[in-house]
Amino acid sequence: MSSEEAPSKPGSSIELVDTKNDASNQEQSVSGLGFIVGSNVADWLGHWQWGLRVTPIFGIICLILIVFVLHEPKRGEAEQAQVIPTSYWQDIKYLIFNRTYVYSTLGYTFVVFVAGAMTWWTPTAVEHAWAVTNHKEEASKDVKANISLVFGVITCLGGFFGVTLGSMVAQMWRDGKSCFKSVQNPRADPYVCAIGSFVAAPMLFASIQLFAKNSYLADFFVFLAVLNLCLNWAVVVDISMYVFIPSRRSTASAFQILFCHLFGDAASPYIIGLVSDGLRGSDTSALGHYNSLQRAFYIPNVVLIISGAFFLLSAFYVESDQRKATDEMHSNATCDISATEQSGSLTTSSINSTQ
Repeated sequence: MSSEEAPSKPGSSIELVDTKNDASNQEQSVSGLGFIVGSNVADWLGHWQWGLRVTPIFGIICLILIVFVLHEPKRGEAEQAQVIPTSYWQDIKYLIFNRTYVYSTLGYTFVVFVAGAMTWWTPTAVEHAWAVTNHKEEASKDVKANISLVFGVITCLGGFFGVTLGSMVAQMWRDGKSCFKSVQNPRADPYVCAIGSFVAAPMLFASIQLFAKNSYLADFFVFLAVLNLCLNWAVVVDISMYVFIPSRRSTASAFQILFCHLFGDAASPYIIGLVSDGLRGSDTSALGHYNSLQRAFYIPNVVLIISGAFFLLSAFYVESDQRKATDEMHSNATCDISATEQSGSLTTSSINSTQ
Protein backbone atom coordinates (compact mmCIF):
# COMPACT_ATOMS: atom_id res chain seq x y z
CA MET A 1 0.00 0.00 0.00
CA SER A 2 1.72 3.10 -1.20
CA SER A 3 2.14 6.00 1.19
CA GLU A 4 1.01 8.51 -1.41
CA GLU A 5 -2.56 7.37 -0.96
CA ALA A 6 -2.67 8.12 2.77
CA PRO A 7 -3.90 11.72 2.60
CA SER A 8 -6.99 10.70 0.65
CA LYS A 9 -8.30 8.64 3.55
CA PRO A 10 -8.95 11.12 6.34
CA GLY A 11 -12.47 10.00 7.14
CA SER A 12 -12.12 6.25 6.98
CA SER A 13 -10.87 6.04 10.53
CA ILE A 14 -14.10 7.02 12.23
CA GLU A 15 -16.25 4.02 12.98
CA LEU A 16 -18.25 3.57 16.12
CA VAL A 17 -19.10 -0.11 16.57
CA ASP A 18 -22.24 -1.18 18.40
CA THR A 19 -22.69 -4.91 19.02
CA LYS A 20 -26.25 -4.65 20.32
CA ASN A 21 -28.71 -6.14 17.86
CA ASP A 22 -31.35 -3.43 18.36
CA ALA A 23 -28.84 -0.72 17.46
CA SER A 24 -27.00 -2.53 14.69
CA ASN A 25 -28.81 -0.50 12.04
CA GLN A 26 -26.84 2.52 13.31
CA GLU A 27 -23.41 0.94 12.88
CA GLN A 28 -22.90 1.31 9.15
CA SER A 29 -24.72 4.64 9.09
CA VAL A 30 -22.40 6.09 11.74
CA SER A 31 -19.33 4.64 10.04
CA GLY A 32 -20.45 6.32 6.81
CA LEU A 33 -20.54 9.65 8.61
CA GLY A 34 -16.81 9.18 9.16
CA PHE A 35 -16.12 10.02 5.54
CA ILE A 36 -18.15 13.20 5.79
CA VAL A 37 -16.77 14.37 9.14
CA GLY A 38 -13.18 13.26 8.55
CA SER A 39 -12.82 14.73 5.07
CA ASN A 40 -14.35 18.07 6.09
CA VAL A 41 -12.31 18.35 9.28
CA ALA A 42 -9.13 17.63 7.29
CA ASP A 43 -10.11 20.20 4.66
CA TRP A 44 -11.06 22.77 7.31
CA LEU A 45 -7.77 22.47 9.25
CA GLY A 46 -5.62 22.00 6.16
CA HIS A 47 -3.98 18.69 7.13
CA TRP A 48 -5.27 15.18 6.40
CA GLN A 49 -3.90 13.95 9.77
CA TRP A 50 -6.68 15.81 11.59
CA GLY A 51 -9.21 13.52 9.97
CA LEU A 52 -7.63 10.71 11.99
CA ARG A 53 -7.22 12.74 15.18
CA VAL A 54 -10.98 13.20 15.46
CA THR A 55 -11.34 9.50 16.34
CA PRO A 56 -9.89 9.65 19.91
CA ILE A 57 -12.22 12.53 20.75
CA PHE A 58 -15.28 10.44 19.92
CA GLY A 59 -13.68 7.46 21.67
CA ILE A 60 -13.28 9.39 24.93
CA ILE A 61 -16.89 10.57 24.76
CA CYS A 62 -18.10 6.99 24.21
CA LEU A 63 -15.94 5.72 27.07
CA ILE A 64 -17.42 8.29 29.47
CA LEU A 65 -20.96 7.36 28.41
CA ILE A 66 -20.25 3.63 28.82
CA VAL A 67 -18.80 4.09 32.32
CA PHE A 68 -21.35 6.52 33.73
CA VAL A 69 -24.54 6.09 31.68
CA LEU A 70 -24.78 2.54 30.27
CA HIS A 71 -26.87 0.17 32.37
CA GLU A 72 -25.61 -3.42 32.25
CA PRO A 73 -28.43 -5.96 32.78
CA LYS A 74 -27.84 -9.28 34.44
CA ARG A 75 -26.95 -12.16 32.16
CA GLY A 76 -29.97 -14.13 31.03
CA GLU A 77 -32.38 -11.61 32.52
CA ALA A 78 -34.29 -11.18 29.23
CA GLU A 79 -34.83 -14.94 28.85
CA GLN A 80 -35.43 -15.43 32.58
CA ALA A 81 -32.68 -18.03 32.44
CA GLN A 82 -30.78 -19.45 35.39
CA VAL A 83 -27.07 -19.00 34.71
CA ILE A 84 -24.63 -21.59 36.04
CA PRO A 85 -21.04 -20.23 36.09
CA THR A 86 -18.60 -21.99 33.74
CA SER A 87 -14.83 -21.72 33.45
CA TYR A 88 -13.27 -19.61 30.70
CA TRP A 89 -11.60 -22.68 29.19
CA GLN A 90 -14.96 -24.46 29.03
CA ASP A 91 -16.43 -21.48 27.19
CA ILE A 92 -13.55 -21.45 24.68
CA LYS A 93 -13.97 -25.15 23.92
CA TYR A 94 -17.71 -24.69 23.54
CA LEU A 95 -17.16 -21.90 21.00
CA ILE A 96 -14.71 -23.93 18.95
CA PHE A 97 -17.05 -26.89 18.64
CA ASN A 98 -20.17 -24.84 17.89
CA ARG A 99 -20.28 -25.23 14.11
CA THR A 100 -22.94 -22.57 13.53
CA TYR A 101 -20.79 -20.05 15.36
CA VAL A 102 -17.57 -21.03 13.60
CA TYR A 103 -19.01 -20.99 10.07
CA SER A 104 -21.04 -17.79 10.57
CA THR A 105 -17.98 -16.06 12.06
CA LEU A 106 -15.87 -17.09 9.07
CA GLY A 107 -18.57 -15.88 6.68
CA TYR A 108 -18.89 -12.61 8.55
CA THR A 109 -15.11 -12.14 8.61
CA PHE A 110 -15.02 -12.26 4.82
CA VAL A 111 -17.87 -9.73 4.68
CA VAL A 112 -15.92 -7.41 6.98
CA PHE A 113 -12.84 -8.01 4.79
CA VAL A 114 -14.75 -6.68 1.78
CA ALA A 115 -16.31 -3.83 3.76
CA GLY A 116 -12.85 -2.73 4.93
CA ALA A 117 -11.45 -2.88 1.41
CA MET A 118 -14.37 -0.88 0.02
CA THR A 119 -14.21 1.65 2.83
CA TRP A 120 -10.53 2.35 2.27
CA TRP A 121 -10.06 2.00 -1.49
CA THR A 122 -13.37 2.90 -3.17
CA PRO A 123 -12.91 6.69 -2.78
CA THR A 124 -9.34 6.32 -4.05
CA ALA A 125 -10.54 4.36 -7.08
CA VAL A 126 -13.11 7.07 -7.81
CA GLU A 127 -10.42 9.75 -7.48
CA HIS A 128 -8.17 7.98 -10.00
CA ALA A 129 -11.14 7.41 -12.30
CA TRP A 130 -11.96 11.14 -12.15
CA ALA A 131 -8.33 11.99 -12.98
CA VAL A 132 -8.37 9.59 -15.94
CA THR A 133 -11.63 10.91 -17.41
CA ASN A 134 -10.58 14.53 -16.91
CA HIS A 135 -6.99 13.98 -18.15
CA LYS A 136 -5.43 15.10 -14.88
CA GLU A 137 -2.57 13.65 -12.87
CA GLU A 138 -4.69 13.59 -9.72
CA ALA A 139 -7.93 14.96 -8.33
CA SER A 140 -7.93 18.32 -6.57
CA LYS A 141 -8.59 18.68 -2.85
CA ASP A 142 -12.13 19.90 -3.47
CA VAL A 143 -12.88 16.95 -5.73
CA LYS A 144 -11.49 14.51 -3.15
CA ALA A 145 -13.60 16.08 -0.42
CA ASN A 146 -16.70 15.83 -2.61
CA ILE A 147 -15.95 12.18 -3.43
CA SER A 148 -15.59 11.40 0.28
CA LEU A 149 -18.87 13.21 0.98
CA VAL A 150 -20.75 11.26 -1.71
CA PHE A 151 -19.29 7.94 -0.59
CA GLY A 152 -20.14 8.75 3.03
CA VAL A 153 -23.77 9.42 2.11
CA ILE A 154 -23.92 6.20 0.09
CA THR A 155 -22.48 4.26 3.03
CA CYS A 156 -24.97 5.84 5.44
CA LEU A 157 -27.97 5.04 3.27
CA GLY A 158 -26.78 1.60 2.23
CA GLY A 159 -25.91 0.66 5.79
CA PHE A 160 -29.20 1.88 7.25
CA PHE A 161 -31.44 0.26 4.67
CA GLY A 162 -29.31 -2.88 4.45
CA VAL A 163 -29.28 -3.64 8.17
CA THR A 164 -32.97 -2.79 8.54
CA LEU A 165 -34.00 -4.87 5.53
CA GLY A 166 -31.83 -7.82 6.59
CA SER A 167 -33.33 -7.88 10.08
CA MET A 168 -36.91 -7.59 8.83
CA VAL A 169 -36.59 -10.23 6.09
CA ALA A 170 -34.80 -12.68 8.38
CA GLN A 171 -37.41 -12.33 11.12
CA MET A 172 -40.40 -12.58 8.78
CA TRP A 173 -38.90 -15.54 6.92
CA ARG A 174 -37.96 -17.31 10.15
CA ASP A 175 -41.39 -16.79 11.71
CA GLY A 176 -43.41 -17.30 8.51
CA LYS A 177 -44.99 -13.84 8.54
CA SER A 178 -46.32 -11.61 5.77
CA CYS A 179 -45.20 -12.78 2.32
CA PHE A 180 -43.18 -15.62 3.88
CA LYS A 181 -46.17 -17.51 5.32
CA SER A 182 -45.87 -20.38 2.86
CA VAL A 183 -42.06 -20.59 3.00
CA GLN A 184 -41.41 -20.31 6.76
CA ASN A 185 -37.90 -21.55 7.51
CA PRO A 186 -36.01 -21.75 10.83
CA ARG A 187 -32.76 -21.48 8.85
CA ALA A 188 -33.71 -18.08 7.45
CA ASP A 189 -30.96 -16.17 9.26
CA PRO A 190 -27.94 -17.85 7.61
CA TYR A 191 -29.82 -17.90 4.30
CA VAL A 192 -30.30 -14.12 4.40
CA CYS A 193 -26.60 -13.69 5.19
CA ALA A 194 -25.63 -15.95 2.28
CA ILE A 195 -27.95 -14.13 -0.12
CA GLY A 196 -26.42 -10.80 0.91
CA SER A 197 -22.89 -12.03 0.16
CA PHE A 198 -23.80 -13.66 -3.15
CA VAL A 199 -25.75 -10.63 -4.43
CA ALA A 200 -23.11 -8.12 -3.27
CA ALA A 201 -20.45 -9.80 -5.44
CA PRO A 202 -21.89 -8.88 -8.88
CA MET A 203 -22.88 -5.43 -7.58
CA LEU A 204 -19.28 -4.76 -6.55
CA PHE A 205 -17.96 -6.15 -9.83
CA ALA A 206 -20.29 -3.87 -11.82
CA SER A 207 -19.28 -0.80 -9.82
CA ILE A 208 -15.53 -1.23 -10.37
CA GLN A 209 -16.12 -1.61 -14.10
CA LEU A 210 -18.08 1.65 -14.28
CA PHE A 211 -15.99 4.09 -12.19
CA ALA A 212 -14.29 5.59 -15.26
CA LYS A 213 -17.30 5.21 -17.57
CA ASN A 214 -20.40 6.36 -15.69
CA SER A 215 -19.85 7.67 -12.17
CA TYR A 216 -23.57 7.94 -11.37
CA LEU A 217 -24.26 4.35 -12.34
CA ALA A 218 -21.13 3.24 -10.48
CA ASP A 219 -22.36 5.01 -7.33
CA PHE A 220 -25.69 3.22 -7.68
CA PHE A 221 -24.00 -0.18 -7.81
CA VAL A 222 -21.78 0.77 -4.86
CA PHE A 223 -24.98 1.55 -2.94
CA LEU A 224 -26.42 -1.87 -3.86
CA ALA A 225 -23.16 -3.58 -2.86
CA VAL A 226 -23.10 -1.84 0.54
CA LEU A 227 -26.80 -2.57 1.07
CA ASN A 228 -26.33 -6.30 0.45
CA LEU A 229 -23.15 -6.41 2.53
CA CYS A 230 -25.11 -4.97 5.44
CA LEU A 231 -27.97 -7.46 5.26
CA ASN A 232 -26.14 -9.71 7.70
CA TRP A 233 -24.71 -7.24 10.25
CA ALA A 234 -27.60 -7.56 12.70
CA VAL A 235 -28.51 -11.11 11.69
CA VAL A 236 -25.06 -12.50 12.52
CA VAL A 237 -25.33 -10.96 16.00
CA ASP A 238 -28.72 -12.64 16.35
CA ILE A 239 -27.25 -16.02 15.42
CA SER A 240 -24.42 -15.64 17.92
CA MET A 241 -26.92 -14.85 20.65
CA TYR A 242 -29.38 -17.71 20.27
CA VAL A 243 -26.88 -20.55 19.79
CA PHE A 244 -25.29 -19.87 23.20
CA ILE A 245 -26.53 -19.71 26.77
CA PRO A 246 -26.37 -16.20 28.31
CA SER A 247 -23.16 -16.83 30.29
CA ARG A 248 -21.23 -17.57 27.09
CA ARG A 249 -22.61 -14.83 24.85
CA SER A 250 -20.19 -12.09 25.88
CA THR A 251 -17.22 -14.38 25.23
CA ALA A 252 -18.66 -15.43 21.88
CA SER A 253 -19.29 -11.83 20.88
CA ALA A 254 -15.82 -10.70 21.99
CA PHE A 255 -13.99 -13.39 20.03
CA GLN A 256 -16.18 -12.85 16.99
CA ILE A 257 -15.46 -9.11 16.97
CA LEU A 258 -11.73 -9.72 17.49
CA PHE A 259 -11.48 -12.35 14.76
CA CYS A 260 -13.62 -10.45 12.23
CA HIS A 261 -11.75 -7.18 12.53
CA LEU A 262 -8.28 -8.70 12.91
CA PHE A 263 -8.57 -10.80 9.76
CA GLY A 264 -11.21 -8.63 8.09
CA ASP A 265 -11.06 -4.86 7.81
CA ALA A 266 -7.70 -4.61 9.57
CA ALA A 267 -6.01 -6.75 6.90
CA SER A 268 -7.95 -6.08 3.70
CA PRO A 269 -6.82 -2.48 2.99
CA TYR A 270 -3.18 -3.53 3.23
CA ILE A 271 -3.69 -6.65 1.09
CA ILE A 272 -5.60 -4.81 -1.64
CA GLY A 273 -3.05 -1.97 -1.62
CA LEU A 274 -0.14 -4.41 -1.78
CA VAL A 275 -1.67 -6.29 -4.72
CA SER A 276 -2.50 -3.03 -6.48
CA ASP A 277 1.06 -1.74 -6.09
CA GLY A 278 2.44 -5.05 -7.33
CA LEU A 279 0.23 -4.99 -10.43
CA ARG A 280 1.01 -1.33 -11.15
CA GLY A 281 4.76 -1.70 -10.96
CA SER A 282 6.57 1.53 -11.86
CA ASP A 283 3.60 3.14 -13.61
CA THR A 284 2.76 6.27 -11.61
CA SER A 285 0.09 7.65 -13.94
CA ALA A 286 -3.55 8.01 -12.90
CA LEU A 287 -4.50 5.36 -15.45
CA GLY A 288 -1.92 2.96 -14.01
CA HIS A 289 -3.24 3.52 -10.50
CA TYR A 290 -6.82 3.04 -11.60
CA ASN A 291 -6.23 -0.11 -13.66
CA SER A 292 -4.17 -1.82 -10.96
CA LEU A 293 -6.68 -0.97 -8.24
CA GLN A 294 -9.54 -2.12 -10.45
CA ARG A 295 -7.89 -5.53 -10.89
CA ALA A 296 -7.01 -5.75 -7.21
CA PHE A 297 -10.71 -5.31 -6.44
CA TYR A 298 -11.41 -8.71 -8.00
CA ILE A 299 -10.15 -10.23 -4.73
CA PRO A 300 -13.16 -8.99 -2.69
CA ASN A 301 -15.48 -10.46 -5.34
CA VAL A 302 -14.01 -13.93 -4.79
CA VAL A 303 -14.04 -13.40 -1.02
CA LEU A 304 -17.77 -12.66 -1.10
CA ILE A 305 -18.48 -15.99 -2.79
CA ILE A 306 -16.49 -17.77 -0.08
CA SER A 307 -18.41 -15.81 2.55
CA GLY A 308 -21.75 -16.96 1.14
CA ALA A 309 -20.54 -20.57 1.13
CA PHE A 310 -19.67 -20.40 4.84
CA PHE A 311 -23.09 -18.95 5.67
CA LEU A 312 -24.73 -21.82 3.79
CA LEU A 313 -22.63 -24.28 5.80
CA SER A 314 -23.83 -22.69 9.04
CA ALA A 315 -27.44 -23.20 7.90
CA PHE A 316 -26.97 -26.98 8.22
CA TYR A 317 -26.31 -26.70 11.96
CA VAL A 318 -28.21 -23.64 13.16
CA GLU A 319 -31.34 -25.54 14.25
CA SER A 320 -29.52 -28.19 16.26
CA ASP A 321 -27.19 -25.66 17.91
CA GLN A 322 -30.10 -23.38 18.82
CA ARG A 323 -32.04 -26.33 20.25
CA LYS A 324 -28.98 -27.38 22.25
CA ALA A 325 -28.62 -23.91 23.79
CA THR A 326 -32.34 -23.75 24.62
CA ASP A 327 -32.28 -27.20 26.23
CA GLU A 328 -29.22 -26.25 28.26
CA MET A 329 -30.93 -23.11 29.59
CA HIS A 330 -34.03 -25.09 30.53
CA SER A 331 -31.90 -27.80 32.10
CA ASN A 332 -30.10 -25.22 34.24
CA ALA A 333 -33.42 -23.72 35.30
CA THR A 334 -34.80 -27.16 36.21
CA CYS A 335 -31.72 -28.01 38.25
CA ASP A 336 -31.97 -24.69 40.07
CA ILE A 337 -35.66 -25.26 40.89
CA SER A 338 -34.92 -28.80 42.12
CA ALA A 339 -32.12 -27.53 44.33
CA THR A 340 -34.41 -24.85 45.75
CA GLU A 341 -37.17 -27.37 46.47
CA GLN A 342 -34.68 -29.75 48.09
CA SER A 343 -33.30 -26.94 50.23
CA GLY A 344 -36.83 -26.00 51.26
CA SER A 345 -37.62 -29.62 52.23
CA LEU A 346 -34.48 -29.86 54.35
CA THR A 347 -35.36 -26.60 56.09
CA THR A 348 -38.89 -27.84 56.84
CA SER A 349 -37.57 -31.15 58.18
CA SER A 350 -35.10 -29.32 60.40
CA ILE A 351 -37.86 -27.13 61.84
CA ASN A 352 -40.10 -30.14 62.52
CA SER A 353 -37.30 -32.06 64.24
CA THR A 354 -36.54 -29.04 66.42
CA GLN A 355 -40.18 -28.80 67.48
